[in-house]
Amino acid sequence: AMSWAMDGYINDYGIANMAEALAKKGGPKAKEYAEQAEYFRNRAQNYVTMFDPSVDFFQGKDSAGAWRNPPSTYDPRVWGYDYTETDGWNMAFHVPQDGQGLANLYGGRDGLAKKLDKFFATPETATFYGSYGGPIHEMYEARDVRMGQYGHSNQPSHHIIYMYDYVGQPHKTQKLVREATSRLYLGSEIGQGYPGDEDNGEMSAWQIFSALGFYPLQMGSPAYAIGSPLFTKATVSLENGKKIVVNAPGNSRSNVYVQSLKVNGKKYNSTSLPHSLLADGATLDFKMGPSPSRWGTGENAAPPSLTTGDAVANPLRDLTGPGRGTASDPTLVDDTSTTQVTFPTPTPAWQYQFAGAGEQATYYTLTSGTVAGDPKAWRLRGSYDGTTWTTIDERADQSFDWRQQTRPFKIAAPGRYAHYRLEVSANTGEASTTLAEVELLGIPAPACTTTISDKVAGAVSVRSGVTCVTAGAQITGPVSVAKDASLYVTGAALDAAVRATGAGTVSLLNSTVSGPLTVTGSGPVSVENSTLKSAVTLLANKEATVVAGNTIGGPLTCAGNKPAPVNNGLPNKTGGIRLGQCGKL
Repeated sequence: AMSWAMDGYINDYGIANMAEALAKKGGPKAKEYAEQAEYFRNRAQNYVTMFDPSVDFFQGKDSAGAWRNPPSTYDPRVWGYDYTETDGWNMAFHVPQDGQGLANLYGGRDGLAKKLDKFFATPETATFYGSYGGPIHEMYEARDVRMGQYGHSNQPSHHIIYMYDYVGQPHKTQKLVREATSRLYLGSEIGQGYPGDEDNGEMSAWQIFSALGFYPLQMGSPAYAIGSPLFTKATVSLENGKKIVVNAPGNSRSNVYVQSLKVNGKKYNSTSLPHSLLADGATLDFKMGPSPSRWGTGENAAPPSLTTGDAVANPLRDLTGPGRGTASDPTLVDDTSTTQVTFPTPTPAWQYQFAGAGEQATYYTLTSGTVAGDPKAWRLRGSYDGTTWTTIDERADQSFDWRQQTRPFKIAAPGRYAHYRLEVSANTGEASTTLAEVELLGIPAPACTTTISDKVAGAVSVRSGVTCVTAGAQITGPVSVAKDASLYVTGAALDAAVRATGAGTVSLLNSTVSGPLTVTGSGPVSVENSTLKSAVTLLANKEATVVAGNTIGGPLTCAGNKPAPVNNGLPNKTGGIRLGQCGKL
């Protein structure tokens, strides 16, 4: 269900933070924990796969990958189906781990703010029963709260008030927090002091945190989002003997807006409060007032997010799947761990060939089977042609702690390979080896905004977007790539010079370039399994730079690239000198 998926991404965020903390402690498993932190942090951004831009809400898909409801029938007020004990409105903000990323889905911070405003302005009527076929108590409770769609009795709603901190409008968080703490915990008026089920202490915990003036918005994160304290003074006695003292002497029913905040006597302008500031004792001095202020509205005042910038998150995807390639045993790429393969040997091999020219996987996962016989040592190999192979990752002394455990591994030498091969060199001692699933994870090439598939007589200037030059295409004139634009060339012939300055991705695979290739200040850059008849110059490029398996007729010069270029174990044949960082390529 879509609700389970969205909750899972929140859990992934918490797991990532835990793994990162374990990695920082060091020890023999520090590298493994660091890999897992990166993997789960990336997985926490998979919420984007559940967002349907045609309806501007999150919703589920059917087994074929189609959205469950078309825009003509979708109604976010309907309960059930994709939404467990809630509706589309309450799941519209179910990304507390990445407020900036959520804002980007809605067109920016202003778009998220408008979405929140509409949420609190759209009344819950408890009449859109959906898959429940009749009312459930959560519907009535949400209606009786009288805060639009906000159902304070229901877990999916709890964090939504605090999402205004992400959009630079903390005064709305402050106003709504005070409305909830002042109106929804009033003895017999609603549920004997609780506005709904006290599941696992949720109602009390929300009230205590919010009354203190801060709330754990990002579950599993050592940070709190600031709201509006309820009392003029509150003291928390910590188990280490220290105290957290919250002072708000001007607090009142009308003075609900934060005008300024000092933490331990120093001005504090962020709406995010690190746990480390509180854990050893702290004094928070709030100045309150009757009107919204500019406090907490600065450019960098919002709580931290997984996403930075204004682009929608683009997490890793499984690059295998139907229509994408062929596997020596397709059971291992059938997207379910309920099936498995038992190889009749302790040292099996498994191979996958992509249907296209090649894909760059940066992570892979292995899922253990239901019986003993797990891989213990292996190497993952890549090849452009299925004949010449290079080892792109190698592991030893590995273990799976439970049956059907999925473990992620970061590829040490990623490239755009058409062929991948997993070779198990040892298992746990059994006569056979069992695996349930293999994933090759990477970021798919972006959609082409311009495609060149035939002959172009003359120059090509790539000024924006993504230009793809596909197999069999030919460009007779020079090719230039401007700032932030990207160029993907696969199986094509470029007859003149190619120059990219400040560009995004520059990728050449299985191609021929007759003129000089010069790439400066761009990235990532990959020049793989290609023929370059003239000079190749790579300067001050950012992100990864791969120069592998090429035939280069002129000099190869590399300087100032961070990180330094690599050949992934596939040497380049060069007719000229190799200089700088590429001296050993």
